[in-house]
Amino acid sequence: MGLMDVFKEEETANLRLSTLYELLKQSAQKELIINGINCDVPHKYLREIITGNSESNIFSGVDNISSKEREE
Repeated sequence: MGLMDVFKEEETANLRLSTLYELLKQSAQKELIINGINCDVPHKYLREIITGNSESNIFSGVDNISSKEREE
């Protein structure tokens, strides 16, 4: 008898909403990252998605001028 044999088809579990929210949030984040990897998204963009911080473009040759600065 294995571990999976202990569970019934429809088993209930007590779960706090905050815990459920964190589980769903982490699941969605991991799914987005896996989809990005499967679609060959550059690692720089994946790191920015994970951290939420924009990386500087000093080595890519792309200027960091915002659209407001370009208009001036």
